[in-house]
Amino acid sequence: MSNHFLDGLGEMCPVPNIMVREKLKEIAVGEVIVIETDHSCARQTIQSEMKKLGHRVMIRKVAKGVWQLAIIKGRS
Repeated sequence: MSNHFLDGLGEMCPVPNIMVREKLKEIAVGEVIVIETDHSCARQTIQSEMKKLGHRVMIRKVAKGVWQLAIIKGRS
């Protein structure tokens, strides 16, 4: 299993979500995308959309106003 890191710091919606969706096209089921964002709207949008698409999402606050979202690609 591979991890893929995306830097979404400073990017506003919908850019971080688009970054994740594009990367999902390139990876295999079970691989993990970690995106770091400082935009709370992006955090909420990515979490909601990825769950609807059948991917697992874990969120970790790494600093004040900064989150890392780990998206584990499911079968969708």
